[in-house]
Amino acid sequence: MNIGLITIHRTNNYGALMQAFATQHALKKFGNVEIIDYRNCLTEDSLSYIRFSPSFSGVKSFFKDILRVFPRIRAINAVNSFINDNFNLTVSVDSSSIDEIDLDRFDIFICGSDQIWNPQCISPDGKIDEVYFLSFSKDKHKLVSYASSAGAHKYNKLESHQVKKLLSRFEHISVRESELSIRLTEMLNKEVAHVLDPTLLLTAAEWKEHLCNAAMTSRCLPEKYILVYTVPKTNLLKDAIIRVKKKLGYKVISIDQGLYTSSSVDMQIRDATPNEFISIFERASFVITDSFHGVCFSINFNKNFMAVSPGIYSNRIDSLLKLTNLENRSVGTQNDIDTFDYDVYSLEAVKLLEGKRIESLQFLENALMNSNATK
Repeated sequence: MNIGLITIHRTNNYGALMQAFATQHALKKFGNVEIIDYRNCLTEDSLSYIRFSPSFSGVKSFFKDILRVFPRIRAINAVNSFINDNFNLTVSVDSSSIDEIDLDRFDIFICGSDQIWNPQCISPDGKIDEVYFLSFSKDKHKLVSYASSAGAHKYNKLESHQVKKLLSRFEHISVRESELSIRLTEMLNKEVAHVLDPTLLLTAAEWKEHLCNAAMTSRCLPEKYILVYTVPKTNLLKDAIIRVKKKLGYKVISIDQGLYTSSSVDMQIRDATPNEFISIFERASFVITDSFHGVCFSINFNKNFMAVSPGIYSNRIDSLLKLTNLENRSVGTQNDIDTFDYDVYSLEAVKLLEGKRIESLQFLENALMNSNATK
């Protein structure tokens, strides 16, 4: 069976890279997998050494990139090497040239995961990108969605009509958030499964086997450390770092490509390779994160962690914490930080995760092996 996968895979974002890696790995057991090398200009802009756009935020990003240019170059070069070394890609295409791919050689097309259905994340004009709904496929192809996400975006009436039409061709649909699963089930009058993010399809042992090696331990890291993996750097997160550092007494290491970090951070790693990202996560004694994939790897590696709420974008994190009965790991106020329970990690969460992993892998098996494309 020849499987074509479209996802977000060219971006300077560790979580997106790892979900693409994990999806490709999970699909390999069912046949030959190729990632459609769709060059999305918005997501791929993060791989530019120095970015610029004629806006206030664009000018701000330009000067920030200038000031951090050398670690940024190292980080982006590492990401490009990871893509070239680990992804089985088709020829590069954009929305106007996607027909240059020999589509007839594929039996099934799969879209997912990440926020491919969130127009605010993947479209410069804020419109739905139909490529991520496999609009380029032919009638002969079977279409599957695995763990696709719209993030915190709520479709308006026009978008809902468009999405309903696009998804009507799909044989099997699954999404990453329970809330989206409910909304799409009602919209389509068809079951839309709630499954795990692809990074959670691989066990901790599998992540270490595939991406951890001795070469990644060359940085001089303390035996015990608090890992901070953050996106927006809110005041609440800075307060969390201060409180946890005082409580545990460990050094604080931040994986953060930003120009600056919290004053409580002892080591900022701005040029971590994707492989180092996994290794540093796996070795951490405690994790503070406001990132969805930061929570994913904290749970998967059985870490004690604090999930700092990113506000209106928290639905992905909330859905995962509810699934694993770890809502007590979430903090949304200063009082939550002050009363946080530092007890050891719950064994129940491990069992719940393993059960959902089996269920999610079963969805893939049913979607692919029972598809008409295999008959």
